[in-house]
Parts: sequence; C-alpha cells; structure tokens
Amino acid sequence: MRVWADNFKNDAYLAEQSARKPYHPIEASRWTAEVDAEDSDPESHERFQAGVVAMIRSLRACGMIVTASCDFEDRVASETGWNWSSETTEPPRS
Repeated sequence: MRVWADNFKNDAYLAEQSARKPYHPIEASRWTAEVDAEDSDPESHERFQAGVVAMIRSLRACGMIVTASCDFEDRVASETGWNWSSETTEPPRS
C-alpha cells in the first residue's frame, strides 16, 4: 500500500487560541497534515486506519495535541481516548 503525508502551515492559526478554552482544533493548530493511502482493498484500509491511530497515539504520548478529521474519527476516539468533537472539545490534560 502506498501512503503519503503532506504537511501544511495553517493560515487560520491563532497563537492566543492554543491556550484559550474551549479548544478549537483549527485555530489552535500551527500545522496540519493530510495523510492518505492509495490502495482501497478492505485489508489495506484496515491496516491504514490502524497505522494512523498508532501514529496519533504516539504523537500524543510525546505531549502533542492531535485531532483527526477523517471517516474513522470514532475509532480514533475509542482507541486513543479522545478526538475533538462538539461534545468533547477539550483535549486530554487540558
């Protein structure tokens, strides 16, 4: 499976927002990343999702606040303990 990621400086970033509550995942993020996979067979798709979840878990273990916007956000939340939503706006340890 071919996977790629592009990183972008977030033009909507507001430095003062990163400490403000409620947390807003777009305004509080200096950078965004787009991660995608080329292969769409179910087994590859499962491995891709598991890999993205593991990457998010690892980044959070380093103290980063990571929010996923994807078609498997519920999986991200259940397997990592949190993902931004209108009901869960504050990241862990906030």
